[in-house]
Amino acid sequence: MSMWERGMPGAGNKGYGSAWRVGGLTEALRTPSTWPLVFLGPALLLLRVFDNSLWAYRIAAVVGTVGLLAATVEIIRSVRVLACRRKSVAALSVIAILLIGSWLVASRLLGFRATQPL
Repeated sequence: MSMWERGMPGAGNKGYGSAWRVGGLTEALRTPSTWPLVFLGPALLLLRVFDNSLWAYRIAAVVGTVGLLAATVEIIRSVRVLACRRKSVAALSVIAILLIGSWLVASRLLGFRATQPL
């Protein structure tokens, strides 16, 4: 029997509470965040400023791909937060911002322009 089951002094919750009951996730992990924009922003900036440069395209492709994968992970995390009905406005705004950023980088990498017909 562990000291938590015996109720010894020093045993107990230690302030973790509900954060550890939900699949071992802490409160920080359940808060939606736009950290993938750290990768998506520079990739979009490189594609925008150095439009016809091959080196800029290759660097933007690598950084943009990392950003797209990170955005996918964060969108999935935000959907989970939204499914738990916690911080729904923050989760929806994070999903919208990351979808728009991902679409802009992917469309620039694939060569689509706003003026070209589809």
